[in-house]
Amino acid sequence: MARQARVISIDALLTMQAALARFERDLRAALDDLEMEVRRALQWIQQDAPQYWQQEVRQGWERVAEARVQLQQAMTMRRVAEHDPSCVEEKKRWKKPDAACNWPRKRPKLYATGGTASRRR
Repeated sequence: MARQARVISIDALLTMQAALARFERDLRAALDDLEMEVRRALQWIQQDAPQYWQQEVRQGWERVAEARVQLQQAMTMRRVAEHDPSCVEEKKRWKKPDAACNWPRKRPKLYATGGTASRRR
């Protein structure tokens, strides 16, 4: 069953046409902005993020090495009469960056697949 519009004013149609034209212009601008944001996000995922995570891993392992040296120094200095010192604080300072290093090491693998998945449409 077809419906018919009862148009009694040409001016109303012209006003509606102008409003639709403004809506289309605003919508296109919003879509262009959204496309630019998506491109920036993809660029970060495909190019910048892997470098960022590699740097994080490198810095983390440097912290692990530093904490390990501090632990070794503390154990050496506190060793008395063949008794191994506990060095609880130094061990905590070593375990924290060691555990943190295992977390970002997995991230570059996720970003490596992001490029192919993001291009599917």
